[in-house]
Amino acid sequence: MKLLGALLTLFIAVFLVSGCASLDKTSDKVADTNTNSSCTEGGCTMGDEDTADTNELAKEFTIRESNFELDVKEIKVKQGDKVKITVINDEGFHNFAVPDFDVKTKMGSAPKEMTLEFTADKSGEFPYFCEVIGHRNAGMEGKLIVE
Repeated sequence: MKLLGALLTLFIAVFLVSGCASLDKTSDKVADTNTNSSCTEGGCTMGDEDTADTNELAKEFTIRESNFELDVKEIKVKQGDKVKITVINDEGFHNFAVPDFDVKTKMGSAPKEMTLEFTADKSGEFPYFCEVIGHRNAGMEGKLIVE
């Protein structure tokens, strides 16, 4: 009977881990901007600094979520910048939070696209991550650097 219980426990553990299976950490993109910026799976692109007053426009970023991975591990902005982060959940059940700026998305299953907007009103390094239990520890985190 103990063997059956152990096998059942092992089966459940394997099933849960396989449901959140992608542990590929090959994408460590960094978004650094002094102007409007957009980061997607293909990389980060900078906006044209001369076309508008950059203090008026939000610094825009796109982060894709999949199981145990955020494709952008670091975002850099200036203190006082308005920040807009579009989070695209491609796979699994996730949310996205930047607790030091008191913003987060609702938890939900893929496919889903969510947007956060806030002002980076303090300088420092601040973590962002998925709040689903175990996901941050498995690699779904990055940092917002406010200079």
